Amino acid sequence: MNSDKILREFKKLYAEYREFDRKKIPLCAAETFVSPFVKQALSSEFEGKYVMGSEFNRVEGDFIGSDYLRKVYVLVGEQCRHMFGTKYVDARPLTGMNCDMLLLMSLAERGDRVLLSTPEQGGHASVPLILSRLGVQYDSVPYDFEHFQIDYEQTDELLATGKYSFVMFCQSDLIQPPDIAKLHIPQNVTLLYDGTQTLGMIACGILPNPIAENDNSFLFGGTHKTLPGATCGLILSNNDAFEKIDKQINPDYLRNTQVNNIAGLLLALIEQDAVGKPYQQKTVELANLLGAQLAQRGFRVAQIADGVYTKTHQIFILSDKAQSETLYRNGVKYGVTLNSKHKRLFGDYGTRLGAQEIARYNWGREKIALLADLIALLSRSNPDEKCVCKIIETLSQRKTPHFCLEDNFMITK
Repeated sequence: MNSDKILREFKKLYAEYREFDRKKIPLCAAETFVSPFVKQALSSEFEGKYVMGSEFNRVEGDFIGSDYLRKVYVLVGEQCRHMFGTKYVDARPLTGMNCDMLLLMSLAERGDRVLLSTPEQGGHASVPLILSRLGVQYDSVPYDFEHFQIDYEQTDELLATGKYSFVMFCQSDLIQPPDIAKLHIPQNVTLLYDGTQTLGMIACGILPNPIAENDNSFLFGGTHKTLPGATCGLILSNNDAFEKIDKQINPDYLRNTQVNNIAGLLLALIEQDAVGKPYQQKTVELANLLGAQLAQRGFRVAQIADGVYTKTHQIFILSDKAQSETLYRNGVKYGVTLNSKHKRLFGDYGTRLGAQEIARYNWGREKIALLADLIALLSRSNPDEKCVCKIIETLSQRKTPHFCLEDNFMITK
């Protein structure tokens, strides 16, 4: 296949994807809508430029022009200190998982022991692999699966043994984040808190900031879920150990950073500071409303209290294997981007839904009821295709972005 044919195939592929994206019903908890205000940074002249060091450290003999790029770091730092109240800020990591790796590579020593939120509890599946590769041992954080929350008393007992150098929360599936204020973490134990799923909610004060409860801590994560930014990683801390990490990330562990994405993160933070609080509140409101509507239609939806389905953007449908597979199969067929799950947190099988993107479209009760009808249809082995397509067409026409800034100053005329 020559280049001309490959280009034609790529154009065809992109046209098909845009049509899929236009019609899809976005319920994936790991994706979100990124506004034109944020996207403009991605195609800016920052793309592909090099800078070594960080906001705090200038590398002698750095690339000419890098001083402009370092000022992007400085502005991100100022915005994060304003929103998160943290001393140290680093947006050089590429993703949330890249943050995990960089922190563990910089802080952990072979033979250290970590108290970890494991995949069965909703923890990210990659973290145990990284720890094992680094020669770091781990034990599971005690977890109350009935109430979808860590067991605080048992966790405190383990932390008091002196065996652990770190306690690490890295949950991808969560409807009730751990309350760090309820833990008694010893001063010699470092808290590593992966807030990838909830970073936007923490930034806007919808959820508490774990750093505020523990000085020996790091908050980090990906920037493209509830924080609707460009794909990037962000590390925040008040811990002076950050200086060690700062010098190792770049140029030791990363030789080039994506300054255009970091600029996109800056715009996303500015946007959230302006309009994020009502958006994040809307996200939690719609997630709970969808949970209630699904429960009315006979689904077994996880609850954290009577009539309360979540404190985040996620809700869990608990089911048997057959229903989980049927929902996923029909989701693929009709472009409904839900996530199938097979782990103890879901009672073995289930489905994860996220409300962060539909909240960006400011859907109301009527649309959520229609969405619940759609999910009920998709749970059938042979759903009425005409009814499914009619609901999808109705909902896909209601994807008008809200909670956005419109100052597109970086777009070249």
